[in-house]
Amino acid sequence: MATRPEIILTYLLGNQRALIRLALIMVALAAWLTLSCVNAQPHYTRSECIVKVRLYWPDNISDDEVEDVFVAMSDAYRVTRRGKQDSIIAGWSFRDIIKNHDTFYIMYRDKCDKKRDMARDFMENFWVTNASWLRYEVLDEIVTPRPETIDIRGPYWSDGLPLDQKK
Repeated sequence: MATRPEIILTYLLGNQRALIRLALIMVALAAWLTLSCVNAQPHYTRSECIVKVRLYWPDNISDDEVEDVFVAMSDAYRVTRRGKQDSIIAGWSFRDIIKNHDTFYIMYRDKCDKKRDMARDFMENFWVTNASWLRYEVLDEIVTPRPETIDIRGPYWSDGLPLDQKK
């Protein structure tokens, strides 16, 4: 008794139409896989995915109150990462917090053409829940990724490979 693969092979070899259909399916599958790989390439640079947010603190705010806001923002960020935007926010950075706690950066993995809208949504949700007295502004400027701003690397961006892995 012949095995299933032997029966299929005998059928295909004896039936030209089936063989042609199989060849067409294989060509279509190869083309689809090739196009999928091309489309999977990152199309944003890291700087295209960074947004800068400026915070405007009241004059009489204490350092402890500032720290409370940053803790609440960190909690909101973690909740957001677990929620619907898990694959979108790559990270954020409060650089030089002691001297300059009026600026922070959010970096996105995808949909970077909408980064300002996403940052405004994040801030609006945080603002309503935690600090309605805090004024903020999502800035419309290009941010260069570096240690002084935010410097996340990874496969999500066209320039995101670590320096030792670049070809």
